[in-house]
Amino acid sequence: MKNISVYIKGGTKKTLILDKPLVTYASLLKVNEVTVFWKFKNITDAIDNRKFIINNNEKTFEEGYWDFEQIKERLKGEKLELSMNVHNNTCNIINKTGTVVNLKKFGMLLGFPENHLLKNTTNTITSPNPVDVNHALRYLHDSVR
Repeated sequence: MKNISVYIKGGTKKTLILDKPLVTYASLLKVNEVTVFWKFKNITDAIDNRKFIINNNEKTFEEGYWDFEQIKERLKGEKLELSMNVHNNTCNIINKTGTVVNLKKFGMLLGFPENHLLKNTTNTITSPNPVDVNHALRYLHDSVR
């Protein structure tokens, strides 16, 4: 018997317990993308990725595991608008701070190089590398056999 935890949009967490593959008389449920709830800290002092700088003021994240939606909400408070490009697993940022932002090592989670500078612009800036943060279950696809 396997336990599978999934994130359901809306913020609730459900656990599905399956002892056989999920098959009905007419279809097979296929999951295109899921979030795994890791037990490790992806933002931590150990790798010094808790900090970024806005207008010479250091901002920090609390140590722990952060998913993409949590990071997005935290950055919204700092006037950084974050979105996911689901086609290539990169992210987009719009810097509305009125200044230059140094992402430091934190930016590596979002696919940016260390010490990447976000210039003050209303243009969308796309990460050059894939995002290294889970971004929750987006859809299930039920295909007919």
